[in-house]
Amino acid sequence: MFIMIYHTNAFSENAFSYDLNLTSRVSSGDTTLAVYGHLADGTKIRSVDGTGNGLQYRGSLVYTQTAGQSGSPILTLDCALTSAGRIVRWTAADGSVSYRSLIHLRDHLGSVRAVVDGDTGTVIEASDYYPFGKRIPTVTEALSVTEPVEVTSNPNPHSVASTSSTTAPTSPNRWHFSGKESQSFLSASIPLLDFGARMYDPLTARWTAQDPLAEKYYAVSPYAYCSANPVNIVDPNGLAWKPLYYNGEYVGYEWISNDDAYENGQLKDGYYEQAIFFTATGTQGSFDKDSKYNIGTSTAFVYLADGSIMAYNASTYPADLDKFPTVPEGLYEAKVGKHKGSYDALRLSEIGTENFYANRIDLENENPAFSDGRTYAQGINIHKAGKGDLTGGKNTGIYVSQGCLLISRTEWSSFIGHFANKSQRNNIVSVSVSRSVSTPVKYLLPPPIHISIKR
Repeated sequence: MFIMIYHTNAFSENAFSYDLNLTSRVSSGDTTLAVYGHLADGTKIRSVDGTGNGLQYRGSLVYTQTAGQSGSPILTLDCALTSAGRIVRWTAADGSVSYRSLIHLRDHLGSVRAVVDGDTGTVIEASDYYPFGKRIPTVTEALSVTEPVEVTSNPNPHSVASTSSTTAPTSPNRWHFSGKESQSFLSASIPLLDFGARMYDPLTARWTAQDPLAEKYYAVSPYAYCSANPVNIVDPNGLAWKPLYYNGEYVGYEWISNDDAYENGQLKDGYYEQAIFFTATGTQGSFDKDSKYNIGTSTAFVYLADGSIMAYNASTYPADLDKFPTVPEGLYEAKVGKHKGSYDALRLSEIGTENFYANRIDLENENPAFSDGRTYAQGINIHKAGKGDLTGGKNTGIYVSQGCLLISRTEWSSFIGHFANKSQRNNIVSVSVSRSVSTPVKYLLPPPIHISIKR
């Protein structure tokens, strides 16, 4: 543990105590402003002020902690975090309590630009940001929404309160720039954002602790944010900055240089020359069971080693959802092989498998093609669709896809040409399957050379 003195422009001097690199305590003189608790792996489980009031974190559930008279804290559910935002405990003007869905609308950096009441569609909070993250609260006058205030004097400052039974609640939203939680709910003297590995001050564009991976950036201050380039770069967790990716969400890819990708003329373990990103453009309901086929439901974005990006019409759903497995969302590896001994295709497998050609994919549920309860599938490939780009025979009932990922027949030759040519066919390809994000945003950095997967 060590202590450093931290200065801000607008606030008093604060003393920061650390356990390893994680903030454990923030003090001002003899006054404790915040106390943090973490698990051994760095997961935060507690944020409280000097009196014991604050928050407890249990996975996706966040609880308000109120100091009890006997020393035992009282816990009340504050919210449940979701991929779309959060479900909150909402207190109306008459004192009645309910739970409401609040949707976080994010920009390409992942910053929460608006909080919307999922029941009414009312904008509760709107925010703009300076480049390095200082928040600019805004007011949506057309909806008569008052500027939200983070209440700190209430014993339970994290509940959502309404000004009347007919107006939208004000939002003590703690998630702002880059989607990270503001710590000002504990004290106005802590204008910090919790990125996980470190705390960040958007007022001074500085971290409160050194980057644990500072050796990766010898020419950059370990306290600098995103190498002073917050427009093109994000920092997911306070460790290493990353280029922007799909709708501002970091999914595991990082463009790296040729020198870093190869060693003695060979790709390093865990590095991929090319990648494929499957993303849903339709719904599972596009499948027509009566006709035994479905239309294309995805787009396959191919990221080539020369930095270019190609898009292909694709499908990520099997010909019959009751009979065959669906590939779960996630990251996989693929390599050129023969589809049923016929033509070149890409064989899909789990990352890091010892026997790649076992062609095994772990499923989220039991495999419907078998009655033995197995939760995996084998023989999952990326191959071409059937006639007319259908995944199944319209009249014949012949199934083209038993869980594989499909590429349009008319585009197949171009697609497989990226991987089956002499220079590429022995390389392992990175494949990402997602049904929760749409078309990837255009890269803002110079054309990349290679792609790396961080595990």
